[in-house]
Amino acid sequence: MLQKYWRRLSQDVGHRVIKVSPFVFVVFTVFVVPSCRPMPPMGEDAKESRRPSRRTEFREVKYTDKTPEEWRELLGHPNPQVRDHAIDALVQYGPDQVPFLAKMVEDRSKPTARMAAIRALGAFGPRAAAAVPVIVAALQDQTWDGRDVAAESLGFIGQASPDVERALCEALKDGDERVRMAAARALGRCRAASQEAVKVLAAALKDADPNVQMAAVEALGELGPAAQSAVPQLEELARQGTPVLQATAQEALSRITGRKNAPP
Repeated sequence: MLQKYWRRLSQDVGHRVIKVSPFVFVVFTVFVVPSCRPMPPMGEDAKESRRPSRRTEFREVKYTDKTPEEWRELLGHPNPQVRDHAIDALVQYGPDQVPFLAKMVEDRSKPTARMAAIRALGAFGPRAAAAVPVIVAALQDQTWDGRDVAAESLGFIGQASPDVERALCEALKDGDERVRMAAARALGRCRAASQEAVKVLAAALKDADPNVQMAAVEALGELGPAAQSAVPQLEELARQGTPVLQATAQEALSRITGRKNAPP
């Protein structure tokens, strides 16, 4: 009987025959195969497995183990993950933290904590509108990353005041492409629909950096019909840009003109 099974298990691979010992076959059949069967659920797991669906419940993490003052101190921590946790915690404590964070932005003696404070203000969104002037001032920082985070936060706050638009339009001419990209995105998020904003965004469509171009296209699309004067430049990009830029420009044109798949 074992020889019969052995002959069936022999496989001809090319011109070679792979033979399996009868003893190995018995061991495999008796011991290995049964052990590979999945074990059925037991106890509470068995009850859970018979339920039609199991919904995962999420709960908001509460940062109550420290005071707001202690969290603000951690904005200067060398570990960026700790700083991110501090930002999350301060946002949960509410907009009462905005004045304290604004003071931290004005203090240039601790650059790491200052930049984290700017990011935290951006995380508050429109609730941090009172801190906009100090963030606008940060657009004049000597370091590119300070200007970058300031532009990004202004976009998240979304206040389209003349001062904000003017500062972001100037930042869109920055020597660093990362700052220009952040400024373009911020103008779109702020819905900065002034003629000057549309003009500088249209000019950014020819930026040497494709990421800045993309940010400008998306920002003009965010402005909708207010960006009508930029339609010729967008149409040119829709004809001659990279495939991704062409598609994005077409989408922006649709949002500006109100026509789906607006032809270039």
